[in-house]
Amino acid sequence: MIDFSSYYPTLTAPYKSWPDKQLITGTHFIYTCMISREVFIPLATEIADFGVLSEDFSNKVAVAGNREKNAVIAKDIARNSLITSVLNLGNSVTKIANGDGQILSSAGMQLRRRPQPLVLGMPGNLVISAGSLAGQITTKVDSVKGARSYVVRHTIDPQTPASTWTSITSTTRQCVIDGLQSGAKYWIIVGAVGGNGQTMWSVAQPSPYVP
Repeated sequence: MIDFSSYYPTLTAPYKSWPDKQLITGTHFIYTCMISREVFIPLATEIADFGVLSEDFSNKVAVAGNREKNAVIAKDIARNSLITSVLNLGNSVTKIANGDGQILSSAGMQLRRRPQPLVLGMPGNLVISAGSLAGQITTKVDSVKGARSYVVRHTIDPQTPASTWTSITSTTRQCVIDGLQSGAKYWIIVGAVGGNGQTMWSVAQPSPYVP
């Protein structure tokens, strides 16, 4: 069962990129789907012509298996004719369907999928280390698929409801925080930021003492 909410009510046209065997299988499937459906009766002549071209291409692919030059040329001509036919047939189906995804799908053709929202994961394996300079610590988390940037927030220990958090934006999963109080500990939390501004946060962790 197709979830039509995941697709636009339009058809894709991938046929030029299909290898010969896939084009044979795909166009045979389209013909089989359409030939017996009442909604496509107005396209009966076009479907019949398409079926002839599909069968002709299949036969010419078989003949061209010996790689004889003229047979290969004939196969390529038949391929181009079949692709033109299926593209035209797709346009005709689109007109009949008038935006009805079920009719479009029933033709055996591919619907155009809507972009699916990417669900960000939570940054894992937060590692906090003392930096090489005074007042410095470094942070690192695992890469998060789909993250455009990372936000590192820190507040001095002890953490309380009244704590003030300072944010630093990083384009990578690693970050260096400078200007901290030497001898103090800080609480760190890292957020992965997606393309639409959605943010997933790690678990807050304490740092080692700042050098």
